[in-house]
Amino acid sequence: MKEQNFKNHARLVTGFHGFTAIAVIAFLGGTIQNILTTSHDNLYSASLLCLAAIIFLCFFWYMRSFALKAQDRAIRAEENFRYFILTGKPFNKNLQL
Repeated sequence: MKEQNFKNHARLVTGFHGFTAIAVIAFLGGTIQNILTTSHDNLYSASLLCLAAIIFLCFFWYMRSFALKAQDRAIRAEENFRYFILTGKPFNKNLQL
């Protein structure tokens, strides 16, 4: 089996990692510009748009981090299971991160 590493196992989805990231950052920049140039009457709606942009940015970040953590847990469980099959003993908890 070929060794897996970041070079041969990475996957970038252009629509998500490219377009969505740029769109969310552009939306945040536009809302900040809107807050700076708006009149006092429209400040509430401009601040709500800025809040929405920050929420989108958090969604974008946490969608990836939660998926990677779940993947790490699955890999760790598989390693523990393989160790148990080979040795008949549970994996030493002090050796895990």
